Amino acid sequence: MKFLRLLQILPVVCLCFASPSFAKDTPVAAKHTAWKIQGDKCTVHLLGSLHLMKEDSYPLPAAFEHAFTNSTIAVFETDIGEMMKPATQFKLMSKGSLPEGRTLKDELSAETYKAFAAHLQSNGLPEMVFTRLRPGMAATMFTMIEIQKWGFSPENGMDIHFFKRTKDEGKSVRGLESLDFQLSLLFDLSKEEGEAFIKSTMEDMKEGKAKFHELIQAWEKGDDAALEKLLNEARKEQPAVMKRFLTDRNLKWAPQISELLKGTNNVVVIVGAGHLVGKDGVVELLKQKGCKITQE
Repeated sequence: MKFLRLLQILPVVCLCFASPSFAKDTPVAAKHTAWKIQGDKCTVHLLGSLHLMKEDSYPLPAAFEHAFTNSTIAVFETDIGEMMKPATQFKLMSKGSLPEGRTLKDELSAETYKAFAAHLQSNGLPEMVFTRLRPGMAATMFTMIEIQKWGFSPENGMDIHFFKRTKDEGKSVRGLESLDFQLSLLFDLSKEEGEAFIKSTMEDMKEGKAKFHELIQAWEKGDDAALEKLLNEARKEQPAVMKRFLTDRNLKWAPQISELLKGTNNVVVIVGAGHLVGKDGVVELLKQKGCKITQE
């Protein structure tokens, strides 16, 4: 699985530890990574989020701002307020560390560990810092360090941007899944999945910056076909992992969002853009339930 793409579908990875700026003269996109669902008595907006962005990526397109401003309920992937607490960051490091007596070397094949150690050295990172980490945590830390070299900051992601406004604007806040569930997705991996994460991380870094820009450009244009293409590449490489991180979660979210349409309050649902596109995406799943959806 391409780890850089995972970073855009699992916010807890980014926040408990990066999008090019939007130039002022950038043409307005004909479409955005945003959809509107009309219920009997309310409107539900789906906004495809980038969890990693720059400060000068703002202001966001008017379609995003309008959807948020005109909603009384904001729904995120998980409890972002809890996610930002120091205690949660401590939990992340604790769950991301191996049991006493085990090291990363024990979790990987000799060939993969040797390659990862060489990768760390070539990037000026001390091997000992990663020794006690689970493969998912080691891959996360390495990737985030590299992304920050590109000038990206997780604090500027769309989720945080909108969450910080919910209190001042008097919005009710909900999460689609628990924080513990998101942590388990990353750390409760089989040995084979952990090996795949490390290999994918090293492969990503060969063309990481270019692919990351490709992902963001597709989001900026509202090009759901391009976003789906990037996800399909990852599905071919690691189908089981993509099912775990993307498809299975979409199937759990769609009924929750469908239930929101039965209410009387306008709702904005802000989740990673990868969750909304493709035949297994939330938008298509809701269409199958008979929802009337338009891309904005």
